[in-house]
Amino acid sequence: MGAKTYNLPRCLITPDKAAGKSFKEITEVHQKHFQPKPLVIAERFRFYKRNQLKTKSTLEYIAELLRLSEHCSEKWRCPIIWTRLVEALPTQLERNKIHEGSVEERLKQIIEEHAPVFKEGICNLKNIRAQIILADDAKPRFHKARPVPYAIWLKVEAELQHLEEQGILTKVEWSDWAIVSVSKKTGDSVRICGDFKVSVNPVLCVDQYPLPRTEDIFTAVAGGKHFSKIDLAQAYLQMEVEEATKKYLVINTHKGLFQYNGLVFGIASAPAVWHQAMDQVLEGVPGTQCFLDDIIVTGVDEETHLANLAAVLARLEKYGLRANRKKCEFFKDAIENGGHRIDKHCASPNQHLCTGGSGHPPPGNAST
Repeated sequence: MGAKTYNLPRCLITPDKAAGKSFKEITEVHQKHFQPKPLVIAERFRFYKRNQLKTKSTLEYIAELLRLSEHCSEKWRCPIIWTRLVEALPTQLERNKIHEGSVEERLKQIIEEHAPVFKEGICNLKNIRAQIILADDAKPRFHKARPVPYAIWLKVEAELQHLEEQGILTKVEWSDWAIVSVSKKTGDSVRICGDFKVSVNPVLCVDQYPLPRTEDIFTAVAGGKHFSKIDLAQAYLQMEVEEATKKYLVINTHKGLFQYNGLVFGIASAPAVWHQAMDQVLEGVPGTQCFLDDIIVTGVDEETHLANLAAVLARLEKYGLRANRKKCEFFKDAIENGGHRIDKHCASPNQHLCTGGSGHPPPGNAST
């Protein structure tokens, strides 16, 4: 035995001499050194701090308590375990209520518990604000308002008033920055948009946060049997921008200047800023993936799916986000997202989009 190897047993056996000990005695000394018994006080502390997790059953909780109490005396172990189980009983009974009934009933219960998420209108995302940064040499650009066709004049005015009442727009008297507003007709209503590609986008410092790829979305929901899709109402507009950068989001209309209060569609960095915020909102929730204004939720079974869905709705409620109930889908065998069809077998391109022009006759000219 070398000097360095001999130094450890010599220190452990001191004041006795290692030469006077048998091999068995030296082995026992080393075992006590390398495998010490846990402190009873420390183990009791861990025992008292161990609470039943929502994902654990009562039997799993009992097994965990028994494991944590194995270093304690039998006299102390039995009554204290019984006390902990009695404390956990109300939680388990409440959990059993949630698991009772059909999937439709439990889904309805979860949606009712998070009713604020599905209220009409939009709300501001809490604790997270967007910031628009322009290049140092950026110069203000002011564009005149475009004429509005008389056929949609009243509809444009009504839409501007509606957006102002919702807090999306705020009327301002003047601004160094202003872009033209574009009124797009959608059915019986119109949509007000801003043509930011001629003002802010050319001088914008675009955020480089990576957007989820198609493969990322498929991987996140792989193994799911059913799928839910939550449509966030006017997604970007729910994210308020910093006060100092609102001046860049002014549109010029026939009714005057209006300033956007939230992150508006058309800003080049809006998708990256929004996805960074949503990744923060949904951090740690399994079986979910957000893409633009849609959140996909799934699970390996019904229980997991419902638990993930409840967790997502709880996060949305916590951060003050709103969803469009009419566009949401729950527990579907397949859903459409980003031009792809997602089901339990695989994800594939939407065949309706792929074959959209197959039924048309081949192109020709006027003479044929």
